[in-house]
Amino acid sequence: MNVNKNKYIIGTLLNMYHLQGRKCFIEPSIKEWLKQWDIPLQNDTEPAVTFISKETLLRDVIFREIIDERDLRSVSFAISHRDKVSYSLVLSKIGDMKRFFMHTVLHEIAHMLGTEDHAEADQWAFEELEKLDMKFFEQIDIS
Repeated sequence: MNVNKNKYIIGTLLNMYHLQGRKCFIEPSIKEWLKQWDIPLQNDTEPAVTFISKETLLRDVIFREIIDERDLRSVSFAISHRDKVSYSLVLSKIGDMKRFFMHTVLHEIAHMLGTEDHAEADQWAFEELEKLDMKFFEQIDIS
């Protein structure tokens, strides 16, 4: 899916969690973009990461422009390993591209709100995912 087609949804969620003014970047390569700005990267396989802005000292977010089924499977496996839950349980929660995209956005918002631990960010994202109105899912363009 092309994340650019869903930038409005990301912005809406940032506003919902009172993160107005935080920057959201969408780039073909997270690694190359962060390298250009001399920002360290822990893991270059993630579909999105947060980073500390050198301008504001606040946490902003960057998404890889294209997210696909490989990302869904890879992240689902990482979550099951990190959170010590079954892979099938993770897939039951985020097993389609729309839910995976929303979980990814919420996971990064958790980090922007100050949660450092990935397992805690996952748990918060899963909880928030269940609270979201179906209208968010209807608006997601997975093409």
